Amino acid sequence: MTKEDLNKFNQSVLENLHNLSTGRDSYKNILFIQTINLCKELVYLIENYQFLSTSIVLRSALESYLKLIDVVKNGDDGVNRILVSDIAEKEKLLKSGLIDSEVDGKDPSVYLEQFKKEKEKYQKKINNGDKVFKLTSQANNHSKNMLSAVIF
Repeated sequence: MTKEDLNKFNQSVLENLHNLSTGRDSYKNILFIQTINLCKELVYLIENYQFLSTSIVLRSALESYLKLIDVVKNGDDGVNRILVSDIAEKEKLLKSGLIDSEVDGKDPSVYLEQFKKEKEKYQKKINNGDKVFKLTSQANNHSKNMLSAVIF
């Protein structure tokens, strides 16, 4: 796609946001719009010679795209896999020590226990494939070029 095509497409999507479905299908819409916006950001970075950031934005765009594919292909299993992955990221942040020792006046262990229960709940609902979204395996399943771009 050219930059102009991408901008026209993005504008059309934005003008029709009110027509997008809600509920479980909204994950498709969110990932779709996120992927478009990241692609626009990538074009902007390249045009402005900001090459140090392009690999970060490219990886994020590819991750959003691969999550979208998972949700479209696998429905609820894909949504649950992404929810498990997101909870795992929250756990990592909380365990990293980058967050104050207390969150909203509660000990972090309270949240970690909550995250563990949520993660188990969503993992039990996954019938097909991995129990968590794994970027590199998803990229590898899509194509060798996609895997190379993600690893870069």
